[in-house]
Amino acid sequence: MRQRRIERLFVMSRRFQEIQARVQRELADAKAMLKGLPDPSRAHIIKWLLKFNDNSVAFVLQYRSFRMLFTGDAGVEAEQRFLREGIDLGSAVLKVGHHGSAYSSSQEFIAAVHPRYALISVGRHNLFGHPAPSTIRRLDDDGIRVDRTDENAAVIVETDGASSSVRSLYP
Repeated sequence: MRQRRIERLFVMSRRFQEIQARVQRELADAKAMLKGLPDPSRAHIIKWLLKFNDNSVAFVLQYRSFRMLFTGDAGVEAEQRFLREGIDLGSAVLKVGHHGSAYSSSQEFIAAVHPRYALISVGRHNLFGHPAPSTIRRLDDDGIRVDRTDENAAVIVETDGASSSVRSLYP
């Protein structure tokens, strides 16, 4: 059983690495395209990319009384939309949006989710400097335990539907 889990984790990790490599290639192409454009066009494209992130799929996973909020690459604009729509965001676990950038996890949003745990999926030594110190500070100030994939590799969430725990693959 444990061996099968490890094998599945390895396959998932390989798939993630393949997707990540494809995204990196596409980003490199986009950066090359941006370099050739005049400044006003570049700013317009950057705004569009940020709006693209705000249209990420976000959802709440619920099992009995356990809830986990997945936010994709959503930033503050999407968070504000969720708050305006009156969606019940309360969750024990928050997958922090946009890799913990400064453009995600507003104080108002964190208060509405009121998580015990925050998970940040981010690559080590990434070009963008994610997660932002301000995001980590907001989470810490609210007493939320933060687990990061750049420091702890995989993060494992376990629940029986009533209680939950979060642990890192590497301590």
